[in-house]
Amino acid sequence: MRESSFLNCAILATMLSAACASGGPLLDGSNAYRNKDYALALDRFNQSCALREGLGCTMLGYMYFNGQGVKQDQVQALTQFKKGCELNDPTACYNLGQAYFNAQGTNQDYVSAAKFYEKSCDAKVFKGCTNLGMMYYNGHGMAQNFEKARDLLEKACDGNDALGCNGLGLMYVNAQSVKQDYIKARELFTKACDGGAAQGCTNLGSIYANGAGVPTDRARAKELFSKSCKMGLKEGCNALGQLPR
Repeated sequence: MRESSFLNCAILATMLSAACASGGPLLDGSNAYRNKDYALALDRFNQSCALREGLGCTMLGYMYFNGQGVKQDQVQALTQFKKGCELNDPTACYNLGQAYFNAQGTNQDYVSAAKFYEKSCDAKVFKGCTNLGMMYYNGHGMAQNFEKARDLLEKACDGNDALGCNGLGLMYVNAQSVKQDYIKARELFTKACDGGAAQGCTNLGSIYANGAGVPTDRARAKELFSKSCKMGLKEGCNALGQLPR
């Protein structure tokens, strides 16, 4: 299982919605960003960050990371995320975790990644819970611990993080810190797939293809593998190609 992606669109949308509720330069920056007026957005987010608004610093980091209105600079992005996290913006803490995990703007540091994932998870950024759970599952920078992985993935899935549901489903398939339960796994993979996790669609397809806890249904499996493949997941395309006709 893999950790979820860096700075995805769902998190950005949440950040911009929060900015719109704040007013002042943060609101102006958010509106400018939505309109792709990156020069104005950069100016307003700088003002917001100077006013010690954590989300303004976080948005600056996002713009530096993507080179929007400014030269792409992962080191400067990391600096802004640190400011945002220190000012209690949990999305900045999540982004720091991703930067340390993926060595973006800094050396890879699993201990720091875990620290910032935990901080974001505690503040209900549920992708932070998923990624910390994955670290415990895979033993990245820490002793492998399926119990902690399960607890974190349960929290993430309860918070509707699709990859958290997918990871938890795999634990039920593999009987890792839980009793093997294909029915529960199917429920979790369904939630993951419906929530936009291509891995969940692939794993749900495998449940139907193999008749694991359900009658074998290759038509349903084909539908799910096709969905996963169209979402860009290579494993889904491979499973679709290997499905008996």
